[in-house]
Amino acid sequence: MACSIANMLPVRAITASSFNPADDATGVAVDANLVLTLDEAWEDGGSNNITIKDSNGTTFAQYDMSSSPSQITGATTTALTINPSSNLAYSTNYYVLIDDAIIYDSGYSSTYSIPATTTWNFKTVGNLDTTAPVRISFDPADNGTCVFLNNDLVITFDEN
Repeated sequence: MACSIANMLPVRAITASSFNPADDATGVAVDANLVLTLDEAWEDGGSNNITIKDSNGTTFAQYDMSSSPSQITGATTTALTINPSSNLAYSTNYYVLIDDAIIYDSGYSSTYSIPATTTWNFKTVGNLDTTAPVRISFDPADNGTCVFLNNDLVITFDEN
């Protein structure tokens, strides 16, 4: 068996530089894209999945890379962007899993995966309050008399 210097060189693993939202982030917008930044350009290499699950293990979305899903973009760049097909749920913990052998470096010599539920996880923002606050009182009172010109005007509501 012949050996060459090229096949004896160590292969440097492709690694994550950052996650957006950050790992353990809270208050993430339900319509946010998820962006994994790698330390080098990546190539799509296979037929495995990128999966978003909630903390109960229920699959929110799963993208089969063999079908080149439009929700996964950024091949040949350092950013892998996941644009979920629908909004995430409010007040929900999520994690992202990336199967092995789908994200390769540009030379197809190393892969990147996220097999653990604790590598990239985050919580979405709470439900939006769509109920208008109710006025409790005015100070000075509505139609008040004998009010000094330098008094502050205060309106008290039933919520902050």
